[in-house]
Amino acid sequence: MSGIYHYEQIKKELQGNTGLIKRIRSRHLPDTYQMAELAQKEFEGEKSSFKKIDAALDSLLMREYSIYLEKQNTIVQSFIEFADLEATSSEYPILRKVIDEYKGLAKKGLNPTTILKGIISMVTALADSNRQSRVSRSGSSLMHHIAYLLDKNGFENQVHYQREYVLKNGCKLDFFFPNE
Repeated sequence: MSGIYHYEQIKKELQGNTGLIKRIRSRHLPDTYQMAELAQKEFEGEKSSFKKIDAALDSLLMREYSIYLEKQNTIVQSFIEFADLEATSSEYPILRKVIDEYKGLAKKGLNPTTILKGIISMVTALADSNRQSRVSRSGSSLMHHIAYLLDKNGFENQVHYQREYVLKNGCKLDFFFPNE
């Protein structure tokens, strides 16, 4: 293999705010608000009760997680294909070289299992990013569904509660219920 790319170089182009993973997710994976809405539409479609808050919240979270896993699986299964379409030599030069090198060596008839080093690093960085993404999305998801259930039970945002309220000392609360 002619090019040796270190995992950290590949990871740098894949992860972060300008990374290829974020670009691909933005095209193929709804954001946390949209994902919560998909679960809520399913929940409403089954005429589920909003009154049993714990059961409703559990159902919403389970539905959303199931939808998320399905959509994430689509990205994982097609990630190298998406990367091949998106990575350019000007924006993601190392990723472009890794993919082109793999395709070139495969065309030459080399054993596919011996030319996967760069591709494996890409998949490893994706798996690490997916793990981190699930953690950060879960907190946001919980807030969306709690606010949804509060609204469905007669609470009004900015009247009975506030989301992401910042106290005077700078502490940020997910929810604030004023004592009015």
